[in-house]
Amino acid sequence: MLIEKFIEYLRVEKNYSIHTTTAYKTDLNNFNDFLIQSGTKTKIENIDYKVIRSWIVKMVNDNISNPFSLASINKSNIASVNISSKSLS
Repeated sequence: MLIEKFIEYLRVEKNYSIHTTTAYKTDLNNFNDFLIQSGTKTKIENIDYKVIRSWIVKMVNDNISNPFSLASINKSNIASVNISSKSLS
């Protein structure tokens, strides 16, 4: 699976901590679930900012995030998706 391959890359090549890789994995799995539920048929390497933004809006609307963490959600979630799609393309 693409997500597992990326997480392994972060652990081995980048030497990221278990906490960091767990956070990335959670974000990417949540994003993947969003893509499936929304019927998005675009490959992850072709995802654009609009799709990522829709995911963040959905999380806020579903009360998954609080206003204090929204900025970090934007940065970390977008980074997770962008890095994985570029690293594994």
